[in-house]
Amino acid sequence: MLCSGEKEWLSGIALKCIDRTESQLELSFTLFKHQPAVVKYNKEVHAEAFQTDHPVVRLMIEGEKYYEMYEALSEKSLKNIEISVDVKGVKSVQIENDNGALNSEKPYYPFTAQPVTGSNFYIRCPEMFSKKWKKADITINWKNAPDSIKELYDGYVISPNQNISLKEFEAAERPSIVNDDHYFKADTALLEKEIWYTKAQDIDVFKKVDGAYKTLFSVNSGANEPGTAGAIRVTLKQSSLQDVYPKLYTLALSSDPARKKLIPNEPYIPFAEDIELNYSATESVYSYLSKDSAGEASKTKGVQLYHEDVFGQYEKETETGSIVPVHQNGGELYIGLEALPKTTVSLLIQMLEGSENLWWKPLKKKNL
Repeated sequence: MLCSGEKEWLSGIALKCIDRTESQLELSFTLFKHQPAVVKYNKEVHAEAFQTDHPVVRLMIEGEKYYEMYEALSEKSLKNIEISVDVKGVKSVQIENDNGALNSEKPYYPFTAQPVTGSNFYIRCPEMFSKKWKKADITINWKNAPDSIKELYDGYVISPNQNISLKEFEAAERPSIVNDDHYFKADTALLEKEIWYTKAQDIDVFKKVDGAYKTLFSVNSGANEPGTAGAIRVTLKQSSLQDVYPKLYTLALSSDPARKKLIPNEPYIPFAEDIELNYSATESVYSYLSKDSAGEASKTKGVQLYHEDVFGQYEKETETGSIVPVHQNGGELYIGLEALPKTTVSLLIQMLEGSENLWWKPLKKKNL
């Protein structure tokens, strides 16, 4: 297996057979972060005859038993080809808050430095949106977060916009409104064809995982075609109580010391260390199970399938029902030798110069 790299064809990538039955063959390979990137095909670099601007993966049958494998595949009629990807750790996303675009490579305030109810954070991933993605898992890692959200907000005994006198404050014996880490919530939505669709609701803004606070949520896509999603939105359902802090601080300092009112800590304004996105996508490349308006097998525009053989590389026609090139017998050349002793005979066959660079592809019935 070879993949189109920036400077050469990438080799050494392990290809695994996940499932093999009479009706299905499932192959899988993994590209790790430390490996060179797979990039768009470049004719000058890769020196092959593919007519495409897409990245290329070449699967070639080799080895001692290559013909047995080729023969087995050539006898199978193709029904459907499906490509699935499971991508982990995408960080090159486009992000913005209500004030404008942000740099995802540096720490940032996703809901601005003064978050309020309804503050928005937008996430765009052109790489994912260009595919027929099914699900995205998003993680926001918080920077300089307290050891405990609940303990940080001890003393926050009044709600935003609540009016309270000093006398009422001194007499009040109420617990903090932030009674656990689940107090701060957010809603999510997905922009599809210029319409916002509600997704996960009441997600925890602060969830402790392995001793660190994160925001974790998933978004599912209901679209049947790629390129329709525009953005993922996260909307706060509360402020960070920075609007409550000045009032509480003043009341606590003004109260009778005998009341032993707790002086509140400064609130934590959500400050992101980074964001990480995982997604899965599936595309049906060729399907002989369904026909288009012309009665031919359906074919995906965003993916091309090529055959490679002695004639070179050429795009697979939908009428060709085999995954590998299959050529019918088109004629024979017989060379007869007479009255020669038992010895080795060497034949030199010279081809007309230039005729070896053939562009060959099967014609459609309408072209015959």
